[in-house]
Amino acid sequence: MREKSTIAGLGEILFRAPRSFAAMNDLYVEWAAQQHCKSKLARVSAAAVCICWSEDNDDRPPIYNLAAGDVIAYGAECIEWFFRKNASRSDVYVLGTELILDCVDLLPKEKEVEASAESFPQSPEAGPGGNATGEAVGA
Repeated sequence: MREKSTIAGLGEILFRAPRSFAAMNDLYVEWAAQQHCKSKLARVSAAAVCICWSEDNDDRPPIYNLAAGDVIAYGAECIEWFFRKNASRSDVYVLGTELILDCVDLLPKEKEVEASAESFPQSPEAGPGGNATGEAVGA
């Protein structure tokens, strides 16, 4: 993951890997899905810049609501924030794509997940919610 980059209008900006695999996954899935819609792709790219924004920077972008998982709406907030800061849109869009690809490299790969799953104990009673009968639990 890149540590810093320059955005015209803002100067040198520090970045860090997101603390949430879900946030990284949200970015990647939306980025892949929005290749045909440039306005939504711009929102996803702006969201990536804000999600990867280091707290060591002076400015604070909007905060991503991980529970909502709405990258497109969050990206709109980020674009508005960047406009108010007079940031270069093209710098934000290009950098956002680069940061998304950096995040993809940080996500666990299928073989890594399979290897971890093999280390979990097998239990014949285990089922959804630990209920061997398959009935809903906690309903």
